Amino acid sequence: MTWPGPQWLALFYDLAFAAGIIALSGSYGYDYSGLGALWFAITYGILASVWLLTGGATGGFTTDQRTITTGIVVLVAVQMTGVLMLALASGDSIAASSGVFDVCLALLLATVLGLAGLARGSSHSVPFRALIGVAVAMVTLGLAWVLPEPFDLLVWILALAILGLAAASVALDARVDLRRLAHRLGELTIIIIGEILVKVTLTLGEESLWSVRIWALVPLLVFLVAVWWAYFTGPIHVVAVAGSRRVVWITAHWGLHVALLGLAVGLGKLLVGAETLAKPAATTALLTAPVLLMVASLAVLDWITDGPRHVSLAIAAVVVAVVTVTAAITEVPPGITAYTLAAITLAAVAVPLARRRVRPLESR
Repeated sequence: MTWPGPQWLALFYDLAFAAGIIALSGSYGYDYSGLGALWFAITYGILASVWLLTGGATGGFTTDQRTITTGIVVLVAVQMTGVLMLALASGDSIAASSGVFDVCLALLLATVLGLAGLARGSSHSVPFRALIGVAVAMVTLGLAWVLPEPFDLLVWILALAILGLAAASVALDARVDLRRLAHRLGELTIIIIGEILVKVTLTLGEESLWSVRIWALVPLLVFLVAVWWAYFTGPIHVVAVAGSRRVVWITAHWGLHVALLGLAVGLGKLLVGAETLAKPAATTALLTAPVLLMVASLAVLDWITDGPRHVSLAIAAVVVAVVTVTAAITEVPPGITAYTLAAITLAAVAVPLARRRVRPLESR
């Protein structure tokens, strides 16, 4: 039996993340408290770790194309189901969703081990230390079920930390082609950017067309263009990132994606004039804090890849932090805050390139 090539399998697999992301952002829209934000970031971190481990096992990060077999397709399909179920389970609190969430997570880790087993002995095999990490994480999750409080939660957090280390070992594997890894991260990033539009459209679909604040489309489009512009003319063109810098580079992607998903919720509420944003705490959680994390993540990505914008983005992050504090202690209208943040972000992205175009002319 002939199956589509690995590149099409990778994009097929990403569809599950696209659907799961919608569920994640929806849950954050209902609970944007500090604990809700932490739970949201942890859940996406788990999915991102599984994404890295699966990409390593299926040959998604190497130029050597792997032959796709029926076993690989079955395991990937099972994992896609697990991703969807885990994202849906994350909509509840930690206590309420612990049972289903842990079962889904165990299913994801089991499929990773299965995919790694099928790749054993080939150029696509996952590092042995990563497999040990996945296995230990599964055992640790099991221990969390039998230990009393609060030790169960501590052990559960330990299991997630071990999972993150296992994913990091895949990223540091010498067999990984950096350009291919960057390409796959770029594909995932463009999906996340697209999910902002999907999330906003779903939010608008619950309201009348005449209730939409058309003026709020301006900061939405500015943010989308600025992030797309900054990322795909900078960090995507990575040349050499090794060791701990590569781990920081990938972690910054996690921060960027979490920020974009959180911002999607806030922009959706801004477009429909939700009264929620009238509260300073909501403005912080759904607008200013996501933009701060987004700009800071872009600054780190640009710095790691020696891009031209890391200084301007770092300055913009400081300015956004000031805006965040100001909006948290005053009653600044959310629309003004959104326009201010959009202008700061666009300036940080555009100004460095404008200066680079002027300098050669001056030298002539």
